Amino acid sequence: MSKYASESGEIVMTITGESLITRPVSIYTEPEFTQLRELIRSADAAYTHIEMLFHDYEHPPETNELDPSFAVNKTALRAAPSIIKELQWLGLNITSNANNHSWDFGPGGLLTSKRHLDEHGLVNAGAGRNRAEAHAPAFLDTRAGRVGIVACTDCGPAQSRPGDQRRDMIGRPGVMWLRPWAEYSVDVATFETLRLMASRIGNQDSHKQPFFQRFEKDSDSVFHLGGQPMYTPYPVTRYVRGDDFSFRRTADPDDLRAIVRQVDIAKRSADWVILSIHTHEGGVLPEESGGHFVEAAHEAIDAGADIVVGHGPHRDRGIELYQGKPILHSLGYLFHQAETVPLQPQDSYDLAGLGWDSDAVDYYDMRKPVRYDSSIVRARITSDGLKLEVFPIELSNNGRRSTHGRPMLATGEDADRILGEMARMSAALGTEMTIAGDCGVIQL
Repeated sequence: MSKYASESGEIVMTITGESLITRPVSIYTEPEFTQLRELIRSADAAYTHIEMLFHDYEHPPETNELDPSFAVNKTALRAAPSIIKELQWLGLNITSNANNHSWDFGPGGLLTSKRHLDEHGLVNAGAGRNRAEAHAPAFLDTRAGRVGIVACTDCGPAQSRPGDQRRDMIGRPGVMWLRPWAEYSVDVATFETLRLMASRIGNQDSHKQPFFQRFEKDSDSVFHLGGQPMYTPYPVTRYVRGDDFSFRRTADPDDLRAIVRQVDIAKRSADWVILSIHTHEGGVLPEESGGHFVEAAHEAIDAGADIVVGHGPHRDRGIELYQGKPILHSLGYLFHQAETVPLQPQDSYDLAGLGWDSDAVDYYDMRKPVRYDSSIVRARITSDGLKLEVFPIELSNNGRRSTHGRPMLATGEDADRILGEMARMSAALGTEMTIAGDCGVIQL
């Protein structure tokens, strides 16, 4: 009887963070870069999150009218469609594209970018012409078996939430969402003060809107106050009467059910499943994930996901092991070349205090230099267990735009610093990571 290689139960996956790529990289030959490429190419499945739109400016930029100030620190992302080949040259073969920049050029930009990804044959999940397409898993066939991916975001303009297709109406394009609910626990005096303020300024009148039917009714212990900034589609904050002050985020029940459902569908169609979550909405500290992320990650693994990867907060977060499966709370950038996007909308210049005759470089010059370090993870799953190898990368923090944001394997003191931080954050999640040279190891 024939023995299929994909039935061995073994696979190697290389997991990277966000790719904001705008320029060719196949021309470079530095050893630290070619070694990084080999780490990616040697995997059966090599993942990255594409936080970039591939188009030729066919569509006008979109502004988040519900929160115009969001555009102050926002770059409307765009790269030439030919850059997709650079990602494939690097060895990346499975991707996600649900994020807060997916709507930078409205539905036209989103769908044009997805069309270019599809035409290049680069597997992608998280965006589509309607809710069904945006939620659907995508699949990569490898020699080690079939890999499915489900992708969502917890941040972005509310307009990017997709709509269902009907028999008499086309659906609305968008990305798959994991909407977080913000909940503050406050003491009794604060709770009563908030309720009094709302009643005096008429805030309670908004609770009559159908929107509020998604929330439990106000009571003597729970109260909803409108006015949360519209970076997420919920302009409301929940307050709970307690003994002290605390904050947490919980997952929208409908979104959570949809994610679990798609993970289950993917698992029944594939040997391995990745859940990708683009997450800006974190915990109290920058290194902490939001409760909604943890909730979704755990339920997805219970439903069959083999690995959960987070990205979005522009930094690494720790690694958690749940039911023997890895949760990468966040990997930073694989590429960050946002400062060589050639054009920006006038709204961004206006809000930054720049005139009509300004150029994109003027806009980028106003930014403070940011150091971006990151990691990539190679997951080796065998019949003997799980081995994670963490490789630190640096993204050229020398201030030169020509090299800024291009990854190289970190060595020496830089590697020690990046790996030390990852080990510390992972330990806080109950995971022990040992450091061997310029690599971190987690063995299960």
